Amino acid sequence: MPKMKDEKREHRILYDVIVDAYGDEEQAMGWYYYFADNLKFPIKAKVDMPLPGGKSELKEVNIVEVDPKSEEGQAIRLGVTEDKRERVQYISPEHIVSMKTRKGNLEILNDWLYWHNHKLL
Repeated sequence: MPKMKDEKREHRILYDVIVDAYGDEEQAMGWYYYFADNLKFPIKAKVDMPLPGGKSELKEVNIVEVDPKSEEGQAIRLGVTEDKRERVQYISPEHIVSMKTRKGNLEILNDWLYWHNHKLL
């Protein structure tokens, strides 16, 4: 089933995120700066946390940062911490199941999910 076209969202992505990007690496950098410059942390979320062996577990986390390696054109990953741990683990945005956050954060993450053909939050 084809996704519904969202003209406003596509315009924002094309003209604010990946404008003047040539190739996948430059597009990834555009997404990094869009996330890093606009997301307000921390963000409370439920994520489907990948585990060794291909399994996953639903966990409540705080999204605390964008992976600095994403600035180098690598895939966007978000740093998350569990409530009682300070160690940061990195996940892909499509692992987010739900979140409690401001409208702007939700819009940014949904822009990425939309552009990559994932279910919106």
